[in-house]
Amino acid sequence: MRHLKVVGLKLLLGALVLIAAMPKAGFSAQAVQSDWAQLASTGAVQQFLFQLIHGMDLPTYKAQFIAALPAQERPRYNAMTNEDFNRIDGVIVGGYRVVDLDRDGKSEFVAVIGQGGRQLLNTLVIVHGPASNPKHTELLSDPPNDLAKQIVDLDGNGAFEIVTHEALREDPMGRRALWKSVWEWRGDKAMRAEGSHPKFYSESVLAAAETELAKIRSKRFGITIQPGRAPSLLTDCFEISEGQNLAANQREITEEEKEVLASIFHLLAFRARRLATGSDSEAVQRAAQWAKSSRRELRESAAIAFEDLNGPEMQRWLDILAGDKEPRVSGRAKAALGKKGQGREK
Repeated sequence: MRHLKVVGLKLLLGALVLIAAMPKAGFSAQAVQSDWAQLASTGAVQQFLFQLIHGMDLPTYKAQFIAALPAQERPRYNAMTNEDFNRIDGVIVGGYRVVDLDRDGKSEFVAVIGQGGRQLLNTLVIVHGPASNPKHTELLSDPPNDLAKQIVDLDGNGAFEIVTHEALREDPMGRRALWKSVWEWRGDKAMRAEGSHPKFYSESVLAAAETELAKIRSKRFGITIQPGRAPSLLTDCFEISEGQNLAANQREITEEEKEVLASIFHLLAFRARRLATGSDSEAVQRAAQWAKSSRRELRESAAIAFEDLNGPEMQRWLDILAGDKEPRVSGRAKAALGKKGQGREK
């Protein structure tokens, strides 16, 4: 599971670049109003977050970065503008909101950023505390991220929950099934609160997973056979409209292959159903079937499912999967055993 990081002013090593063009006006932490209204109105989000994260402005950071390089590499970086320097080793800002998360009368500033120059918006930053000494908390969240949908009042009490994403696994057709974790802001910390929101997991996460499973059960899927190469569900699988005939070099996928397509959404449904209802007997039965499958993808799904379950039977299955010949299966099972504190090396 993704974990929470609380960082000070000088922990991250990267630079900031803003997706949208913003004014270049300076902005200091001391000038920030307690409700962050001035920050949002000036558009100086990039400059503020850069200084908050690195404890210095971009020109100073760039100079220190260049000074640490071998002499032969310095001219290349000296010739760069600050904007170009940001783009090769930066953090981008994808959106932000000013919101009082916990109804304490003090607003927080929440932004979506990406770090390391990868242009991947995968972190929510929550800026809080007094203007004279602002702090920030980071929550990892796989894209896509949209603060309008992720800073929400799930239970109607006036306080806002924070929803982050975790790509539980990519399914064989390349679709990423995102698990949604719920956090509550309490004082100056983000606390996991998945167990406090069964209605959200029932009506949102579970319902969406079951919709995808229904689609998979009701549709036909074909796979292309290419001479001299084993077909791949990831690259050669496609949906067939009702009544369409397969071409000569195509075949319909087997029921086991269809189960591979469905397994990632079963995993989402298992986890959501446990949070919504407190139990899920289907998860144990289906995961046990997957564990005995000849398909690597299903055995890997079994390891993921058993990671969320408790009891001696789950331990036994994880022990078996930890000895699997496929590294992705054994690695997942060993990681699950390690999290449970019961693992042993195979």
